[in-house]
Amino acid sequence: MLTQREGTAEAIRRLLSETVIPALENGARSYRIILAEGHEPAARPALAGGRRAAHRRRPDVANLERHDFPELCICLSGVAEIQASGTCRRLERGHILIVPAGVSHSTGVLHAVVSRPETISSRLLWLGIFPYGAVVNLCESLNGLHQSTPRQLLLERHIYPHIQELVLELKHADYRYELLARCSLLQALTHVCRGLSVTEAEGKFTTMGAPRPVESDDNIVGRARRYVHHNFDSNLDLDTITSAVSANKAHLCRAFKRDTGLTVMDYLARVRIDAGKRLLLTSLKVSAIAQLVGYDDPYYFSRVFKKLTGLSPSEFRDQHRHDLAD
Repeated sequence: MLTQREGTAEAIRRLLSETVIPALENGARSYRIILAEGHEPAARPALAGGRRAAHRRRPDVANLERHDFPELCICLSGVAEIQASGTCRRLERGHILIVPAGVSHSTGVLHAVVSRPETISSRLLWLGIFPYGAVVNLCESLNGLHQSTPRQLLLERHIYPHIQELVLELKHADYRYELLARCSLLQALTHVCRGLSVTEAEGKFTTMGAPRPVESDDNIVGRARRYVHHNFDSNLDLDTITSAVSANKAHLCRAFKRDTGLTVMDYLARVRIDAGKRLLLTSLKVSAIAQLVGYDDPYYFSRVFKKLTGLSPSEFRDQHRHDLAD
């Protein structure tokens, strides 16, 4: 069974450096990178003996979540079913599911979507990718029971651009894209291994920096959204965003409101608070989280957080205390 010690930053770095990265470097056939996109009808994975499970258990499409940041799900052992972008993804050992920002996927409570939970046995490593690092944890489903290690925040700003490049290669599928995608993934995971945990980085939250955007868009709203996602942890205002995307401020504001239903600054706040919610699942102090997501004043972060979620950061953390990192 999964132990909490296996979810420490040191143990996760060792798992990546000794198992996952060497297998990717050697081109192990069992390792397969899968991009979650598109809206295909839900798959019906076969059970033992070739029987189908769809008539026993329908996918719970209501039990989905969607984030403003990409996630990686690495299947370390067994078989798991993850609902992502309208499709039941059947993951086996060595499969790496890439969930781009904005793609809906099933929660990690159990790794069964259409199969009976008691028939599913699996261990997964989840990585949520941010401009300043990754939130990582291990989870395991066995005999219908689910365990998860506390989420760990590993600080390393170079992870994010490599994941963006990985997603682009998989989406465009140009010449030798598999090779370039694997290279981008290797670089991202190597930087995860270099990441500092909260304890190791104590007092180092003041200069996180942010990577430059790696994908352009011919639509000013798309460019503005991408810039916000890549730089939300910086000191942003409307003038900075407008200048970064080479737009007229009034035109950007009108187009952004038309396409998203939000003002540019409201959109920035939502991105920051989404990041804050996930970081509250670590043991990081609220004041450090505020700084990481772009707020110099933790009290203002708390006010914005409560306005958008209906809860204070402390109340949100209390509701999810079973998920907190040690």
